[in-house]
Amino acid sequence: MLRRLVILTLVVSCLLFALPAFAQEVQQGEITAEAAFLEYELDLEAGTSLLAVIQGADGLSPLLFVYAPSGGIVAHASTEAGQNSTYLLHQVTESGTYRVRARGADDTVGAFQLLTEPITDAPAALVADTLAYTDLPQSRTADGAYVLGDPDAPITVIEFADWVCPHCVDYHPAMDQFILDYVATGQAKFEFRIFPTAGGQLTAVMAALAECADNAQAGTFWQAHALYYHYAETGLYDSLVPFRAIEALNLDFDAMATCLPTAMQWQTDVQFGRDNAISGTPAVLIRYGEGEPEPIVYDGVSYDQGAPAYDVLTAVIEAAQSAAEATAEATAEATTQP
Repeated sequence: MLRRLVILTLVVSCLLFALPAFAQEVQQGEITAEAAFLEYELDLEAGTSLLAVIQGADGLSPLLFVYAPSGGIVAHASTEAGQNSTYLLHQVTESGTYRVRARGADDTVGAFQLLTEPITDAPAALVADTLAYTDLPQSRTADGAYVLGDPDAPITVIEFADWVCPHCVDYHPAMDQFILDYVATGQAKFEFRIFPTAGGQLTAVMAALAECADNAQAGTFWQAHALYYHYAETGLYDSLVPFRAIEALNLDFDAMATCLPTAMQWQTDVQFGRDNAISGTPAVLIRYGEGEPEPIVYDGVSYDQGAPAYDVLTAVIEAAQSAAEATAEATAEATTQP
């Protein structure tokens, strides 16, 4: 339980219990001396997980209980001393109607808000609904950034993004298309740098979670990457998103809670971005060979702020490829001269 409090209090701070910010509808209720508990029914499918979060008003120390269709208690959550919020996660093994009961500990009374939500496994992590991220070579740079593509590819496109930034969500299909057209074919690499903007501290937490997940099981970062964009696109990237992701990716909660305070790749990425004059998202740099990152320049325009359109990106890559081929041909011709 202590490790779970770490993620609730030290890492996520008050974000997880900002119930008014939830996109979903929440139940309102009040525990009184006459109504010692309230119950709510839920129809749940086997194979999902139930997330229940309760926030009590001052004076109420809430307790949660989940009853199976057969009537027995299958999950419960208590409140730590001095706290008025708690939550539970329960893996559903039997389809049917469940009951969630809220009551006060030690005869405490007061109003509360209760959110209940079924969570399913993460959707397939696909690039543009076509190619699995797991089908692509995966690596990390010397400073830890996550990379897709042939390590020997001559060009690297570096994206700085926040999964919930609206412009990043809009730009994501262009990056997916780039991965399909150039990364999957070995012509380029894709380097992703986490740069919290719209998501603020919540994106920092999600970045740390993705790093911890990948440390636990290699390749999970890219599953999380796809999942986070899915949550952003469907309105689920809110204060409960850490819980959703942990369940959807089948991660061990306690292991993640232990790891999160030590996962600092996002800070490295932010510093890398600042060192290269990045101030917003999405932003894109390009690296030729082992050279330094630089802004994309095309047709006399330097794209040092914001992200270039896909046709600009492809034109720059193809121009670089043509220049490299011309150089190789000239070198070959020079070496064959008598």
